[in-house]
Amino acid sequence: MKIKTILLGGLTVLFSTFASLAHSPMKSTSPENEAMLDAEPEMLHLNFAKPARVLKVVMTHSTADASHETRVEIPTKDAVEEMHLTPEFMGEGTYKVEWRALGEDGHVIKGDFTFDVAG
Repeated sequence: MKIKTILLGGLTVLFSTFASLAHSPMKSTSPENEAMLDAEPEMLHLNFAKPARVLKVVMTHSTADASHETRVEIPTKDAVEEMHLTPEFMGEGTYKVEWRALGEDGHVIKGDFTFDVAG
């Protein structure tokens, strides 16, 4: 019985590792997650570990007074490892970028990152 439990646990870890490798996680972003910037960035940069087809990017800008959400234009429908986006930034405040993409294996992947712009 103990051997069965150990084998089952080992297989679970093995398959969950393969499942996570099958997707195309985000390798890096620019600005980096939780970055503190002195000025607005010129663009957003998404860098995937493997090619992914970006389906949707939403950027939310928040200040003490208000919050505004905008959908970011995606320049290509092709699967890419890197994507440069040029949304209209709205000055000082906190930005949250939420993205959704389709990995090479057909699974939907998603994530988000935030950064702050100070005056």
